[in-house]
Amino acid sequence: MNLDKNKTNAYTIDVSQLTSKNFIWTMHLLALVALVLSIYLSKITLSGAEALGCNGDSGQNCNAILSSTWAYWMGIPVTLAALISYSAIFIGLICTRPGLPETVRRMAWSGIFLLLIIASGTALWFINVQIFILKGFCIYCTIIHGCGLLMTIILIKNLLTHNRVFFSGNSFLMLAAIGITGTIVLIAGQLWSGNDNEPYSSQETIETQPSRDISFGNGQLSFNSDDVIIIGSPDAEHFIGMMFDYTCSHCRILHDFMLKAKKRYKDQIAIVLLPVPLNNDCNPRVKKTPDRHIDACSYAKLALAIWQAKRSEFEKFDAYLSYDSNPPSVKEARNIAITLLGDENKLNEALAHPDVNRMLQTSVNAYQSLPKSVIPKMLLSTKMMDGRTRTASDLFHFLEEELGVVNKSE
Repeated sequence: MNLDKNKTNAYTIDVSQLTSKNFIWTMHLLALVALVLSIYLSKITLSGAEALGCNGDSGQNCNAILSSTWAYWMGIPVTLAALISYSAIFIGLICTRPGLPETVRRMAWSGIFLLLIIASGTALWFINVQIFILKGFCIYCTIIHGCGLLMTIILIKNLLTHNRVFFSGNSFLMLAAIGITGTIVLIAGQLWSGNDNEPYSSQETIETQPSRDISFGNGQLSFNSDDVIIIGSPDAEHFIGMMFDYTCSHCRILHDFMLKAKKRYKDQIAIVLLPVPLNNDCNPRVKKTPDRHIDACSYAKLALAIWQAKRSEFEKFDAYLSYDSNPPSVKEARNIAITLLGDENKLNEALAHPDVNRMLQTSVNAYQSLPKSVIPKMLLSTKMMDGRTRTASDLFHFLEEELGVVNKSE
């Protein structure tokens, strides 16, 4: 073995020992795969588009996972962190090629080692989040995590095989400690901001409301209050409309944040819910129904049936449908509806009530009248906009700036 012992009794490696073609090409390939997928997922997260091939079949639901609060760290998409990390790793690997000064190569390997420790720790964390919290599976995320874990294993195995380290022993421990600390900080940040994952609950009772007209977008859309679901006081200063689908992952996130906003601002705002199922069985604008929206009409009609039959139980049922990354099965949702109404006959009568289809058609017609078909949409009296938002805090900040509402929950 060609070990050099320095004055501090720390061993170093001849970095040429770490540059066999198989080792280097394998590391480059894994880093490249992780980098390309990180770029793709970052684009998905920032644009709000939906990932290809992830329609919820076989437990795969990338879209729900990428739009969940677990996809962010203190409001920053974790996909961007992965993009930056794997970009740095890939560049670092380029800097390890033979011919470059040994100092540069040692620094590159040190940086790679540090980033891979963090990547491995976060990979294990996010795999557990998918399995035990989100109960879903994102194939793209898992491949990225797998690449990070494999690179770490290969690098450490290579070091153990040569029975040496490529930087001083003290540096090895320091970098490992920094990497582990970085992983702990990420997990702590997610757990701290994970309060947004708590289900919304309300003690309010929704009573029959006097009829009134509600308009959005400077009169572009107008509704009679009898034709829509309203959560909150009919005398609220501000009405905030939301076009949504219970099977749309981004809609579910906004829906949860909007209910939290209602709790925060109390009678300053009222929320107008406009269910717009992305299913051509009840929405002609949808030409072909994606698999993930097969049950969209059923959820909307169940919600409207509860609103029509027993308004005081609506918020409870709505929160049940909206909580978590994915909606419950239609059978489970129907059973809850039966429990809330008392028996199955009452539910069937409520579903058959003409108000259910009338209210659903009102929302769908409004959706069809707009030039852009992307949902969720957030509607204010003076404007209508894309309703996708990263965190509840972002929504609160927007509403306070736009409407002048203040926090009354404290």
